[in-house]
Amino acid sequence: MSVARALSPNEEEFEYYNRRLSGALQMQLCLRLEGPLTFAIVQRALRLLQQEHTLLQARITSVEGRLHYEVDPNLRIPARQVERTGPDQWREVIREELNASLASSEGLMRVSYVPAGAGTALHDVVIKSHHGIMDAAAMMRVYGRLMELCGELAAGKEPAPVAARPISPPTTELLPLKGLALGLKKARFMAHMMGTMMTKKPRPMPITEFAPVEQQQSSFEHLRLPVDVLAPLVERAREERSSVTAALAAAMLLTIREGLPGEGPMNLAWLSPLSYRNAIQSEFADPSHLAFAFGTGMFVNAVDAKGTFWELARATKSNIEDALASQLHYTTPHLAKMRLSFFEKEKPPAMVLSFSNMGTFQVADHFGPLTLREIQFTPAIRGFGPLWVVHAYTYRDELYIHLGFAQPLLRPEVARAWLDSVAHRLRASLAR
Repeated sequence: MSVARALSPNEEEFEYYNRRLSGALQMQLCLRLEGPLTFAIVQRALRLLQQEHTLLQARITSVEGRLHYEVDPNLRIPARQVERTGPDQWREVIREELNASLASSEGLMRVSYVPAGAGTALHDVVIKSHHGIMDAAAMMRVYGRLMELCGELAAGKEPAPVAARPISPPTTELLPLKGLALGLKKARFMAHMMGTMMTKKPRPMPITEFAPVEQQQSSFEHLRLPVDVLAPLVERAREERSSVTAALAAAMLLTIREGLPGEGPMNLAWLSPLSYRNAIQSEFADPSHLAFAFGTGMFVNAVDAKGTFWELARATKSNIEDALASQLHYTTPHLAKMRLSFFEKEKPPAMVLSFSNMGTFQVADHFGPLTLREIQFTPAIRGFGPLWVVHAYTYRDELYIHLGFAQPLLRPEVARAWLDSVAHRLRASLAR
């Protein structure tokens, strides 16, 4: 065993959430595959995948009071086979994983395999992974590789060995901001955030029911918008000088505003991750290297429940473009301690929404004799106040929308109605 390096500030932040907030923000992904897959194949593919990524051979350990990655070539990714009891059992398995911390001292991933049967021809591979080691781009690259390995093994082939990728340096070292330039950018970010909160005074979500973090249950609701909705939405967004991401944000903000008391426009704050991978000038910019390369943009929009949908969509698009141009999100990994100090105060969030459009999952449909039919993704959610947490992505020309929430801060029936309202607004936005 060897100690590779200390965790970066943002990696420590995700480990804090894992340990102190019962696994909050760790990722759950379900790959639904058809074909001759077995648990033995999954186990063998996981071992081969580990050998290709040094970080997947690592655990998190404490060295002289700091968290470090400790590499152990003999470490195995924990995997289990779950007895199939129903066709949609992946939902139960994901909910179970949502409410369990990741034992990072034993590894940074774990896998549950549910074989086909009980009314379905699909095998479910549910993967829980540490968000500190991968973002959406890296996630789909590495899990695409896992399916390639499963496909080769299912076809009776032995995959060719691949040299192990090294552990990426901390993103604080990879990003171009250093010294005085970094200090000025951090000061500008803080001034922007504090000025926005003080002048616009965004309205938070009301707390109607509360429970301590350790008593909360993380859950999710989801839906799919078919191609006959997504394709016209893409075209209409282009006509309106907006984007699908902005349209989704507008539909969510309008739905939230409708549920809040009061008349007229109301300032609502929301978050969206912004990639800084393109700013990394090294081989580690390639998502084949495991790393988390996203910052955060915080926005405030005046939202009127009776307002015009596409006006709000254009405003949210402008928000995102301005944030990317400012490059303030490059400071995100450097400000992890500030965010942790906020969580330690256990104050409810000023934001009403955290929304990420992860884009198109560009993975193959076929892996030898295996066929990928569905991808389901959701993070674990817990906190000190209600917050709508939404992840959207496109796969096979359908738009998947996953809503994560913590009970009892938000209730499943309320979450379902909220998600249906968002879908209704998106469909209504297509009307001429």
